[in-house]
Amino acid sequence: MTLKIASRDVGEIRILELDGRLVLGDDSKSFRERVKIIVQAGKKKIILNLSNLSYIDSSGIAVLVATSQIARSQGATLKLANVGPKIAEVLTMTKLTPVFDIYTSEAAAINSFD
Repeated sequence: MTLKIASRDVGEIRILELDGRLVLGDDSKSFRERVKIIVQAGKKKIILNLSNLSYIDSSGIAVLVATSQIARSQGATLKLANVGPKIAEVLTMTKLTPVFDIYTSEAAAINSFD
């Protein structure tokens, strides 16, 4: 299954909804480049809605970390919303939960920008 990314804006916030698997390959490269383009275009508030992300491997984790670093380097903030139990477990096992702002819902992530 390929990674699908839907994009929408809520005010100043860009929301990317990831659907599928974030694994090694062209999809993960495209995702990273998409985030890079978004922050270079001046978007400073980004939420990754992971409610439909079914699987992530070590390369996918590396891409999440890289996108977070890309955002920070451009003065943007990247937050994760709707992190499912499987993805949360991977982030916990890799000790990366402190690296990300993680919210249980998209609404909570949106409200955290206020």
